[in-house]
Amino acid sequence: MRRIFTLAWFIAKDFFRSWQSFVPLTLALTFYGLAFQYGATPAYFAAVTPVAMIVITIVTVLLLAGRCNRAASYPFIARLRARAEMLLAVVLTALALTLVLTILVTGMALWQDKFTTPLTGREWVLLALIWPCLFLCAGFFGLLLTNLTSRGSSHIMVYALIAALAAVYDYQFELTQAGQNFLLAVWRRILDPFSITLTPFSSANLLQGALLVLGYAFLCFIVADWLFARKDLVWSE
Repeated sequence: MRRIFTLAWFIAKDFFRSWQSFVPLTLALTFYGLAFQYGATPAYFAAVTPVAMIVITIVTVLLLAGRCNRAASYPFIARLRARAEMLLAVVLTALALTLVLTILVTGMALWQDKFTTPLTGREWVLLALIWPCLFLCAGFFGLLLTNLTSRGSSHIMVYALIAALAAVYDYQFELTQAGQNFLLAVWRRILDPFSITLTPFSSANLLQGALLVLGYAFLCFIVADWLFARKDLVWSE
């Protein structure tokens, strides 16, 4: 674990020396300016904020992985006992940055009194437990979108999967009319854990949903590690 934290610290320092470090902050401030113009109910805050932060997590992982996918990273990868440590360090850095930005957005909303109804202590605890699970899953999923872990352009297949899920969402009515209920059932079964965790104040199976999200995160990590472990590293430089 010490090596992972040390590597994460190095990755973070290298990231903040680049102009790319302003991208997550800019996205977070843009989200705050758009989403909190007219105040927010607790349910709105609990559903919209993590979606924006999930996007920021994935973008941050893409930026960090892009910087790690350079010849300058070879000495670190060569010294690692397992390449998975590099992937864990990238996700850990992205997770830490996302949590800081989440606290920043939340603090600004509290400071400017944007909540129409104050959140209770129980609601804050639920968000503090559920949101890191979502961000962690987004971080590991983001690894599958990067060139760092891609083998044979495997990341293109992940983008295609996202496009397919988006298409099913957009054409739910048409698919129902066509009798494609099995396809819709599979789509809903895959995304149900995220629907549950994005409505934490009204979901009955919140623990089950959070565990399934963590299961997705573990599955994404296993796939990313398998792709990266035996990959022939070819540096663009």
